[in-house]
Amino acid sequence: ENPTNEEYKIFQNWIDPMNELILQYHGTMKINFNIFNHDYVSVTENKLVTGLDKPYMNRIVMSNIGFNKGINEWRIRCRSSMHFVLGVFTDPNEKNIHEIKTGRPWFYGRDAELKNAKIWDARFEIEENILSSAMDKYGHNNQILTDIAIQLNCKENRVEFTVKLMDPKVGEYVKHEMNGTYTKRLWFDIHQHTWLGHVYYPILGFYNREDEFQIIECECLDCNNISEPVQQAAFYCDCCKQKQ
Repeated sequence: ENPTNEEYKIFQNWIDPMNELILQYHGTMKINFNIFNHDYVSVTENKLVTGLDKPYMNRIVMSNIGFNKGINEWRIRCRSSMHFVLGVFTDPNEKNIHEIKTGRPWFYGRDAELKNAKIWDARFEIEENILSSAMDKYGHNNQILTDIAIQLNCKENRVEFTVKLMDPKVGEYVKHEMNGTYTKRLWFDIHQHTWLGHVYYPILGFYNREDEFQIIECECLDCNNISEPVQQAAFYCDCCKQKQ
């Protein structure tokens, strides 16, 4: 039995539909970042995210596929100046979507519009001298290459960010101090005294136009078996649903 629209808080009236669901293969699929300002961001058919217009400005892309059950992980390859954030946005509303699609909102600061997010910001999470070391040894044109896996665990109410630095010359992971896993707790509903009931949507924010982010894959770690998104706004798999 399919979950109801109410259960998954489907965006059905005001979010642009996905152009196409990318190939599902061996239990994996590519996250569809299709909510963004087309004046400032480009997202290609193979899910490469880059900047447009001015060299330096806030840019945000968000998926219209959200999660509220199980353990899900998606991986992004970043060729960047490390001026970016990754994470999940909790229960976005129509105003939030409008701001992302028409303006240049951000997650923190005096006029932050997107405060309801759990994010990993490299500039604050990694010490400056460690970032400088990685850039000096493996950087090119003020950019370094990293793979970052974001694991959303709705069972244990946390999101983890696992960072791996790569040597762009050989395309292999390297040992470095900036590698590691960073954990954030998810939202607690103070009124209902529970962690449950929220839907979390993958989100990416970046500043430099020349930075590139390749969405590689998304995997359900409960069963390694992905089914079609429910009306293109959330997805589940039968065995995960049975575990809940």
